[in-house]
Amino acid sequence: MDEDLSSLPREALVAEATRLREGIRRHRDASGHALCWHHPDLWALLPEAVEPRIAVPEWPQFLRGCIRYRQSLDEQASHAPRIREEYDAGASAPTAGVRAEASPAAAARTQLLVNIDVDDLQRAHSFYSEAFGLHAGRRFGADALELLGAGVAIYLLRKPGGTPASLASAQLRSYERHWTPVHLDLVVDDLDAALSRALAAGATLEQPVRTSSWGRLALLADPFGHGCCLVQFLGRGYDEIATGGNGHDG
Repeated sequence: MDEDLSSLPREALVAEATRLREGIRRHRDASGHALCWHHPDLWALLPEAVEPRIAVPEWPQFLRGCIRYRQSLDEQASHAPRIREEYDAGASAPTAGVRAEASPAAAARTQLLVNIDVDDLQRAHSFYSEAFGLHAGRRFGADALELLGAGVAIYLLRKPGGTPASLASAQLRSYERHWTPVHLDLVVDDLDAALSRALAAGATLEQPVRTSSWGRLALLADPFGHGCCLVQFLGRGYDEIATGGNGHDG
């Protein structure tokens, strides 16, 4: 069935492996209500167009299975934050399994990508890989690198210091410590271990680790002057301080 692989050139094999990895990661990174979703686009990555022959449990058996699955998450993901949002087909359908009847608004949902300016691409690759366990995806010549493993793709962009940050501003890029109006929060299971790795890779701890009802927080700066934080949720995570609605200030 997979004889076509033997005839593919190396570049095509790499592209195929990357495509499959991205699909598996989307499935792995499903969260919230998407944990219970049927993911036909995962097996749609296969070259053969075969309609899966699945057996659908009747409602009583299906619901008992859902309850047991939810119980297993308490055992296997006891430290994961809990959410209280109700399921909504328009707003909550997962990107890795949008049903054909999903609303146009769901199909047009925005996807988040993260771009980080750095002045040394190789040094940034080493830091983010060693500090946070990310790994290289695609490369874009000598000026950009995709990092995977954080739930969303992160793109390191080589931008020399002293160059204009924007055509609409006189501000120049600086990789000294600077104010970071948007920063990364990296959620970890063990903040102490993650902090040790980050510091060994070259991060700077700017304040003592803080502990609150919702979790623990370490405020860091990367070697390029950007602020970032390590977060370890405790208890119900942000639900411990939520005052209503579906979001929080952070």
